Amino acid sequence: MKRFYLSVFSALLLTCATALMVEVSNADRPVDIRLIQEKYGSDIVQIYRNVEGMPRFDDSDPLPVLQYRRNESPCNDLFIRENPEMAEKCNRTREIVTIENRYQKKLTVHIVGGKLESIEFNIPMGNPNPLKTRKVTLLHGSLIVHDIVMNHYSHNHAKIYFFPTSGPRIEFDENHNLIISFGARDYIKFMAEDFRRTKCRGFRWRAGSVFYRKGTRSLPDIAYQGEQPYMTTVNWSYPPLDGFLDLYNDTQKVGRIPTSILYQKQKKLRAKPLFTETGLLGYLKDIYAGERVKCSYSPEIQRCIQKLLN
Repeated sequence: MKRFYLSVFSALLLTCATALMVEVSNADRPVDIRLIQEKYGSDIVQIYRNVEGMPRFDDSDPLPVLQYRRNESPCNDLFIRENPEMAEKCNRTREIVTIENRYQKKLTVHIVGGKLESIEFNIPMGNPNPLKTRKVTLLHGSLIVHDIVMNHYSHNHAKIYFFPTSGPRIEFDENHNLIISFGARDYIKFMAEDFRRTKCRGFRWRAGSVFYRKGTRSLPDIAYQGEQPYMTTVNWSYPPLDGFLDLYNDTQKVGRIPTSILYQKQKKLRAKPLFTETGLLGYLKDIYAGERVKCSYSPEIQRCIQKLLN
């Protein structure tokens, strides 16, 4: 009898391990290039071959609809004359891939100079006014959530999250649900028929907004509650042009740093991310350990970053 119980227990362990392996392999398996070539053509297959971080999708029927646009010169001469600092970026080819699930819910991918720049989608706020939406953006490894629910766009603030040790991944599953994953455990699943309905692990994600300043400002009613180290800020722009990033290791706040450490402020309300070449984690490690940069940052900032990384 004891041997029977052990056999049953072993079988259960094997089943659980197999299920976990299938889940992991589904998330990380390589894209079926032949299927993309057959269904979507040469432009999109080149994107999936060459651009890191593209959204994945399951190969079960029906497949999502993918559309491709290419713009060799996104900026005209007048814009470049008025914004000479943007000339280099303007000369890069811009490509846009739109992915639409079986329920006509869309995800837009922006590619600049052959590299993924941002991924975004909009969620209606339950109001017939098309301007009242929740805009979700993945930009330079950050998650940005911005509720546009009032007449003046600048009166709204966005919540911005960074996860240094686990950049976001995005995919459509076999049921056409949209999933944003952060590391091995945390995720937000937007249900295929209505992105306002979600399932989460590590996040609190509510469909409404929180109003403050006598109802003149709003914030998305979301929060990260998981165990990963992360950085967060509230700002009216993204990338953030000012303010501070609060640093958390697990649920413990370990300090704050100015956003200027991550972004270089430029003309006309623009900001350049300083960590795109090394990645956010590598950039923070350089700030903490690099002899060359120690003179640029105070000991307090280095201690905060050390606590975040430990």
